[in-house]
Amino acid sequence: MEQLKAQIKEPRYVVSQFGLKGSLILFPDPEVISVGFENLSDSGVCIKILADLKPKQKKDLDSLINASKLGNLIPVQLVFNEVKIPVNVLNNFDGNKYGLCISGHQKLSALAEKGKQFFQALTDGAVKKGASAADFVDYDIASRPKKSEAAPLPDSHKDLPPKHPTVDLVRTKFEAFAKKVIFLRSLGPIVAGYYVDFHLPEDCEMRRRMEDDDNFKRDAVLRWAGIEFNEIIGAKDKKVGGIIEENFKQAIYSYMLRMSANTISFDEILSLFDGKLPEPMRDLRDKFLESVCLIIEDAVEKRFDQYLADSDHDRSKAEEEKGEEQAILRMTPEDLMKRFLWPKIIESGMLFQIQKDVAKTWSPQKKGATISDMGGVVVLSQSSYEEFLTNAKEAMVVEEDPGEYFDAMDLWRIYEKTVEVDGRKRKTPFGMYVESLHPYSRRKLIMTKVINSPQWSQYYILKKKREQLGKVFGVKAPAMLEFVEKNMLTDYVRENERYV
Repeated sequence: MEQLKAQIKEPRYVVSQFGLKGSLILFPDPEVISVGFENLSDSGVCIKILADLKPKQKKDLDSLINASKLGNLIPVQLVFNEVKIPVNVLNNFDGNKYGLCISGHQKLSALAEKGKQFFQALTDGAVKKGASAADFVDYDIASRPKKSEAAPLPDSHKDLPPKHPTVDLVRTKFEAFAKKVIFLRSLGPIVAGYYVDFHLPEDCEMRRRMEDDDNFKRDAVLRWAGIEFNEIIGAKDKKVGGIIEENFKQAIYSYMLRMSANTISFDEILSLFDGKLPEPMRDLRDKFLESVCLIIEDAVEKRFDQYLADSDHDRSKAEEEKGEEQAILRMTPEDLMKRFLWPKIIESGMLFQIQKDVAKTWSPQKKGATISDMGGVVVLSQSSYEEFLTNAKEAMVVEEDPGEYFDAMDLWRIYEKTVEVDGRKRKTPFGMYVESLHPYSRRKLIMTKVINSPQWSQYYILKKKREQLGKVFGVKAPAMLEFVEKNMLTDYVRENERYV
């Protein structure tokens, strides 16, 4: 294809005597190159490198010049007085001097226009101060018919070549962000909240039940969404987790396209993550969260179907049975644990004095509640413990593992544990107690809802005094302490039961 030669000539003025200094950034390399302005025009500038270039920087500049000669004008960033100007590197002369022109890239038009206005103001100021005209420097740009600028970036980052600088930038920025916020683990509560508040259709049965019962929303649907997400990211097969990460990279890329920017800051990525975005940008986050909700949707729906089946079964069974068993069937897994299992934990001597001493420094937030029936220790459920860990990692001012502040109590492992008696394996007193529960329906209920449940069989006993925990979290200590006091398990309250 025949290449057309375009020579750019416009009045230039010598400004080296004014000591104008700025910086050049060759993204995705974030390192700043200090430069001085030698001469400038309304749309271009000759810069002088003020420090020795690193070999890679010199190589990158040469590559940009070669690309420009072939008509592939790749934008980089020139910064002067905090004004960010997209420019193309056109030529090199006198060793450390480079010719730049303002980029005409469609996606960067807004920034380019601000750059032109800024250059024009500098040029006018230089003329008023008596700047002399500079010699013309010709630079040839090979172009193709109807194309003098690099092609616009595609809508999807997956359509870019794997080694494209933007792909590398998005990956690098995401990995730095993900490492700092523990991306997938921190994403769980956000996805669960979005699922409940926005993903479910207005006319679906699950949403109608949530509107009628806040407890169903909080204790069922919100937990289901969180559990299913955690199961996905905790699976041995990391494929789905990888898909979620790629979808978030796409959100980062889309944000950059919409902002006509060739980079993105940590705070901007955080806004995409936590939702603190200006209104025109919120659809980018919504699209990402919708993609995650679609991944867990089927599993959550299955849990709801099972919930309906269980509810129907429980109602029919409650109609057939009397008093005590009816009340037990209506009990939550947590109440079943408190009523039937925790007293045996206490009786078996599984709680320690140090745990009880720690608990003396804490008080439940709920008025009138106590922890005496819990053995006088501070206990968190599995879901509260996981939420505590998530919040703790962001709040801690010391490098410690917040999981070390608790002793785990796994009811399933305790139930399964055996001891050898006369050469034969037998269950421990706790296991024997569970198997002795009557009637069978009660034992089955406790086994199903509590002991065999990954969620309700796990409990965590705090072994950190209140004042000690406060020192760990600095300014966020009040919120973290309040979380423990609000979520610590309190004594089982016998309401509407016709038995003692």
